Amino acid sequence: MRRCLCLAALGIAWLAPGSAPAEPMDLSNPTPRWVEVRLERSPRDAPGALDAIYGPTLPARLQPAARPDWVVVAVPSEAVARHVLIDERVVGDRVSEFIWVFDRATGEVVSAGFSGVVLMRIGWGPFATDVEVELRTELSTERALGFRDPRRLFGRDLHDSCEESDSACRLVSPVRYQADSGYVNAVGVIHARTRGIDTRTFSSLGEARFSEQSDPALPGTAVASSAP
Repeated sequence: MRRCLCLAALGIAWLAPGSAPAEPMDLSNPTPRWVEVRLERSPRDAPGALDAIYGPTLPARLQPAARPDWVVVAVPSEAVARHVLIDERVVGDRVSEFIWVFDRATGEVVSAGFSGVVLMRIGWGPFATDVEVELRTELSTERALGFRDPRRLFGRDLHDSCEESDSACRLVSPVRYQADSGYVNAVGVIHARTRGIDTRTFSSLGEARFSEQSDPALPGTAVASSAP
């Protein structure tokens, strides 16, 4: 599993009092560098809520991709464990980076996602037990996806993913990267697997605002020149 070890800046306040607002991330510039991202946190019971509640500013590194018209932006795995899976019990270091692949010209999110393993309580009362659940997210701005009314499974309300052909589907339209604001909304699914049980639920984890680094002088932000 690829991991980023240059995380001295992770616990630092990225926007110091009195500092100027950071500029939106410049996709036209493929120069390897650190950028910043804030992920929107839709409530579990309202996965379609948009542009409402954002988490803290997280570091991410931008690098060229294998294709010259793409760039890769990677949120370190430590940040994923602490801030993306904040409501889950992560198993050790079994979480990947949150990898975003952008089309530099169009702002399209070609793909985005991460994987990880969490502990989930399954059962009821004295018969409950902790099991490992493998998670994998798949996000893009390619097409609209949506969610159905929640169903109860293992003590949780799950919103199954659905498509436009489903009359009961509440569609969420994707938004490609907006160069003037740094806003993007990539929609997709979360695959969860445990003990032979598979679920495919709607994911709202692809809504975010990206910006250039607010303070280039922060320590621990050297970026390797090679693409992942």
